[in-house]
Amino acid sequence: MKSPESLKSLLPFLENEVFDSLPHALTYHNLAHTKQVIDFAMTLAGNASLSEKDTRLIYASAALHDSGYGKKYYANEGVAALLAARVLPTYNFTTKEIEQIQNMILATNLAIVPTNKLEMLLVDADLAYLGTDDFFDWSNKLYVEWGNMGIYDEPKEKWLASQIVFLEKHFYYTKEAQILFEESKQLNLQKLESFTHWPY
Repeated sequence: MKSPESLKSLLPFLENEVFDSLPHALTYHNLAHTKQVIDFAMTLAGNASLSEKDTRLIYASAALHDSGYGKKYYANEGVAALLAARVLPTYNFTTKEIEQIQNMILATNLAIVPTNKLEMLLVDADLAYLGTDDFFDWSNKLYVEWGNMGIYDEPKEKWLASQIVFLEKHFYYTKEAQILFEESKQLNLQKLESFTHWPY
């Protein structure tokens, strides 16, 4: 995970400021997930031949996108956007660039439809795991987290059914993500449909 040189201290700052103090109940929305999203985002940025400026925007938004979980579980994206406004002037982002990053972070809320290429790339990076070999592990982490938080108390058979529906409805916005992850996502969907019970 190579960060832009000008942002190399951003993730360590967020580790100390946010992630080190997250409750252990957050088995999905944690530092490991953020690092994974950064990796996916930077890969997509490279494949999209983004400029250095836009790559900085992608990196910063990926690093910050879940930083609101330290304060608020629901609608945490707004908290992360506020943190971005506080932190990013230190890294020489302009007011306009910070607003772009805030909108990118807000777009990772599943209720929001991304409106431009950078927002779409970040949203695709956030759900890139759906099209990887790690899908089942991360899906189970989310199941455990939602149970820990009192959000979901259905049996694992219901979780299996919900994941089938989620993958059926999901689509990647960018051609870069479609090329990298769509085929594997469909294979994961086929595996889900073949299961009689959740494999964890």
